[in-house]
Amino acid sequence: MIGIISLLMAAALTAGDSPPAAAASFLEAVASGDLAAARALVSNDAMIVDESQGSPSSSLEAFAEYVRGCERQDLTWDVDQDDPGRAASVVTWVCPSRAAVQAFIWTEQSKVVAIQFGPAPEQ
Repeated sequence: MIGIISLLMAAALTAGDSPPAAAASFLEAVASGDLAAARALVSNDAMIVDESQGSPSSSLEAFAEYVRGCERQDLTWDVDQDDPGRAASVVTWVCPSRAAVQAFIWTEQSKVVAIQFGPAPEQ
């Protein structure tokens, strides 16, 4: 599920010690079903892409619905060496009734600026 947005935003990133606070808080809010809290962490001009539908314009609600009922399995992240306020995270969920889900979440400072989600690559 690597799209153009993934390639453009992944430059100059290295692993950090802990997940970006904005990404961690956002994922916790989505997992708890608190979309108001999740929305507060998403920038007003955030790009949300649903790879499962081939849609370059999606919504927070669509993302939350897509991962609902799935169990988060893995979270990895990289922090921009030149700007530690920028980071990219990759999240994988295991779902009981369908294929695994993967999302890329980019953050700048305290906001989520982009989300790209869809089926996880088969391994």
